[in-house]
Amino acid sequence: MLRNSTVAWGWPAKTLHWIGAILILLLLGHGWWMTHLAPRGPDRLVHYAGHAALGYDFLVLLVLRTLWRWFNPVPAYPAPFARWEEISARLAHIGLYLLMFATTLVGRSPAPCARRWTRTCSA
Repeated sequence: MLRNSTVAWGWPAKTLHWIGAILILLLLGHGWWMTHLAPRGPDRLVHYAGHAALGYDFLVLLVLRTLWRWFNPVPAYPAPFARWEEISARLAHIGLYLLMFATTLVGRSPAPCARRWTRTCSA
């Protein structure tokens, strides 16, 4: 099934979900590794560039995922869900999307500092 229905997610939605989950885990692991274990020196910038490139890929994936969600139906919640559970699930979902966008954009903010060190980058 290509498109989502009111009872199930389509394969593009599932694929975008799992690729995003894998990218988040890779970015977390690589970010921790490059700041704690990577050898110091000029080669360290290669790791920062790779991390930034992966972050840009995640941002593109996140935009595609958001567009897919907007233009496709969303499966209904299971029948025994109370009204407050539906509201909290929707708020949690919106919150996760906002956190993913915010983390990606905040992670992109020091990118101009990679080209040259200025006084604004040293704060």
